[in-house]
Formats: sequence, C-alpha cells, structure tokens
Amino acid sequence: LFLASKIDDLSSRYQLVENAKSTKVLAVLSSVYTVLVLSTLGTVVAISYLKITDLAQFAIIKVLLIVFD
Repeated sequence: LFLASKIDDLSSRYQLVENAKSTKVLAVLSSVYTVLVLSTLGTVVAISYLKITDLAQFAIIKVLLIVFD
C-alpha cells in the first residue's frame, strides 16, 4: 500500500509537469495566433480604406502592407 501511494505520487507529479508544459505551449501558440489574426485584420482594414483603381498598384500596396505589418 505504501509503495502504491509513492507510485501515485510520482505519476501525479509527472502529470502536473506535463500539464504545465502543454499549458505554456498553448499560451505561446494562442499569442501567435492572436497576433496573426490582428495583423491580418489590420491589413484588410487598411486595404479597404485605400481607394485604388489600378490593380497593379493595389497588388504592390497589399504586399507592402503584409510585409511591414
């Protein structure tokens, strides 16, 4: 019985460490996703406010906005 409780203790410690690792990874990925979505929305809004009739000019500005965003 005493040995079983030690094994359970080690197992729960390992599980806590693994949960902490996966939480850190999830937090980083969520932050990256949020930044990408906000930059994409910013680019879309910026492009929508520009009154561009020339397609080539639009393409150049779009690429510049995406690169520097």
